[in-house]
Amino acid sequence: MCVELLAVAMNLKHVDMSGLALAVKLQLPLCMGLGSHQSLETVALAGVGLGGSCGAAECVRRLVGSISITSLDLSWNCFDQQETRSLNPKNPKNPKNPKNPKNPKNPKNPKNPKNPKSPKNPKNPKP
Repeated sequence: MCVELLAVAMNLKHVDMSGLALAVKLQLPLCMGLGSHQSLETVALAGVGLGGSCGAAECVRRLVGSISITSLDLSWNCFDQQETRSLNPKNPKNPKNPKNPKNPKNPKNPKNPKNPKSPKNPKNPKP
């Protein structure tokens, strides 16, 4: 039975937990699991109490940063300014925004091998 349950969970495409009151201590582990799931496409967490807690912004980042989720419903949750910024991937403070200096793909990031000042750039002479 456990093997069957695991097989179903691995192929899960849609999760709708809208309206369920999620305990604050369970929110981040849930978002981490949903955000890292490989085949999950649709997540509905409308009105579950996300927002205002110390881990809410990280929850949002985990969900928005998922490579598989294409539809995300976070309506009817009370987000503060920081959590709202996490929802917008084009926000300059969002780590996935290519213009964010902390994004490894940003040419101005010193860790990007394409940055002429990067120690990882083969064209950069060693000091």
